[in-house]
Amino acid sequence: MQGQRQEEKSLIAINQLEFKKSEKFCFFAKAKTTVNDQGMLEVIILEGQESFKLKPFREANSWAIIPEGLEVINKDQKIEIVPLNIGESINI
Repeated sequence: MQGQRQEEKSLIAINQLEFKKSEKFCFFAKAKTTVNDQGMLEVIILEGQESFKLKPFREANSWAIIPEGLEVINKDQKIEIVPLNIGESINI
């Protein structure tokens, strides 16, 4: 709908804050991804993941994909992310 290709490419980023969820399902969390001084992607899973909270939608520039079977994502753990708008949303 935005003129983007349908295939989305995921990237790997280093999680910066511990996050817990139910291990029974895959979770697409609203997240903020940045590039650190070493050129590595870092991601913070935003607070307020409930669908009725608007602030995380405004702050998010990516989805953090937390697979089924994981209950806790630890700090410094590598996780899969998908930028919301490739080339424009992750600040270097």
